[in-house]
Amino acid sequence: MRIVGGKHRSRVLKDFSGDEIRPTADKVKESLFNILFNVQDKSFLDLFAGTGGVGLEALSRGAGKVTFVDVRNESLNLTKQNVKLLNETAETILSDSIEYLKRCKDKFDIIFIDPPYKTDLGLKALKIIADRKLLTSEGVAVFESETPFTAKIDGLSFYDERKYGRTYLAFFKNKKPACVFAGTFDPITNGHTDVIEKAKRDFEIVYITIMVNPNKTPYFSVEGRLKMLKTLYENDKQVVIGYHSGYAADFVKSKNTVYYVRGIRNEADLVYEQANERLSKTIYPDLVTIYYKAIKEDRLVSSTIVRDALNARTGYEKYLPTAVIPVIKDILKELDK
Repeated sequence: MRIVGGKHRSRVLKDFSGDEIRPTADKVKESLFNILFNVQDKSFLDLFAGTGGVGLEALSRGAGKVTFVDVRNESLNLTKQNVKLLNETAETILSDSIEYLKRCKDKFDIIFIDPPYKTDLGLKALKIIADRKLLTSEGVAVFESETPFTAKIDGLSFYDERKYGRTYLAFFKNKKPACVFAGTFDPITNGHTDVIEKAKRDFEIVYITIMVNPNKTPYFSVEGRLKMLKTLYENDKQVVIGYHSGYAADFVKSKNTVYYVRGIRNEADLVYEQANERLSKTIYPDLVTIYYKAIKEDRLVSSTIVRDALNARTGYEKYLPTAVIPVIKDILKELDK
């Protein structure tokens, strides 16, 4: 076992002689800390610490406080020897990692979870971390396993996963309370629903708001657009549907949030949205705009293309969520009468 990076780079550490403990591979450690990017002065919790290799790597890279938790004395004794070898200081706690999380009163910037494979201990740990809010506001939890992560953890956003050989690293952060996604939704498209799903991943509540401009004539009425949205999201507890006449920034503030969500297809979209963001910040300096990049198949789709297809009454279905197609067909029939 050795240190991969930081001030103790290439230092060889004391290691277990047997194969009862599975240390995180050097390649995985290097990739992990490249993704975390900067652990300088951050608090780091190494759960199911085993050899302590990941926490020791954090010490080498300048972590402010590192806490090792393991249920085995031999693991913690080895960790203590290696901490001393590096002339560092750290906290070592002899405890079952799940029980430690249940009673822990500290918050951590980074929590690394490496339980025995083929157990549900990692999932249990993540649920406790979410329920007890053990991550700092911008904190990150990382779960190492041998299979892709497929569960949903209320309160945590599963935002990335990487695979290295047979090892998977899943990354989580706190979900933020609420955001606003405003638009004409005339009609709602697959691009819109992609943005909404991404926002649901990162926020507890997503306010989907139809913007009403009395100076413009939309293709569909507000009532028709509301019906489309309700068809998709009326039973979704994460989504609140409504409409607003006025500035979107005013609506964002009315919902006691600072987060405003936008979808971006290309550079032109980004330039346009950033200009709007600068204007909004002159009124509400704390407003935060979150940009979600469109999936590849939606990057060339514009409102003009959808409108042309609707006017032709053919070919529009491919741009729309399947569930709203019957609703739109009914509205089009009424318009054609």
